[in-house]
Amino acid sequence: MNEKLEKLKRARAILAQENLVCFTMDIDWASEYAIASAIALFREAGLPVTVFVTHKSTEIDRALAAGEIKCGIHPNFMPDSSQGSSYQEVVDFCYGLLPNARLFRAHRYYEVNDTMELLTKHGIEAESNLCTLLDVVPPFLHRSNTINFPIFWEDGAYLYNYQGFDYDSFWTQLNQPGLKVLNMHPMHLMLNTPYFSYTREIKDRLTREEWNSLDAASIEKIAWKGDGITSFIRRIIEDVRRSGIRTAYLEDVYDWILKQ
Repeated sequence: MNEKLEKLKRARAILAQENLVCFTMDIDWASEYAIASAIALFREAGLPVTVFVTHKSTEIDRALAAGEIKCGIHPNFMPDSSQGSSYQEVVDFCYGLLPNARLFRAHRYYEVNDTMELLTKHGIEAESNLCTLLDVVPPFLHRSNTINFPIFWEDGAYLYNYQGFDYDSFWTQLNQPGLKVLNMHPMHLMLNTPYFSYTREIKDRLTREEWNSLDAASIEKIAWKGDGITSFIRRIIEDVRRSGIRTAYLEDVYDWILKQ
């Protein structure tokens, strides 16, 4: 029997009785201002956040060095990727950003056997590359022998599938036993996205360079001023902190599983 699977089974039995939340962010080529602001939100709340990096960022380097975050890589294997024109080039680019990466989540959750083979050869041990719609799915062993941490809630998926923000229903589902991975994006946080196409329409109007360099003044002009995803996420952060729900970096959960 696979030893990792046996450890995972013991960990799942424990997680079935406990509530554990892992906050994560996909950077997705956000501007330095957006990255710094998103990281500050968790730093000020005293909550751990795992950041999946797409590009070179001085703000991520600073926060990583200061111990404010832990990171995984966020490879973009899609056509016209700024990270490379082949799977190998993309993986090499990402490992140039984070040479010791053990954890990944692919842009748009893209995954095939070839990408997994390259990633595991480089040192990937765990992934969070499957997105559910508010479904508590425990960590499982992938065919590549990595441990997969399914996502419970993603800001974009929530905006796409739901009309409005039914926080009470969400909180009821979050406040139950099991590992819940939450995934969000700095630009949704900055723009306070009220519905799915709002941020997409803004991004489509801008060049890559303009999107990558949005500053505080520019974002203030285009951010939604009413209820949106930012107020929703701020409420999640405050309620998780206030209620005392256990939180952890994804990498630390992986290491805990290996000790079972």
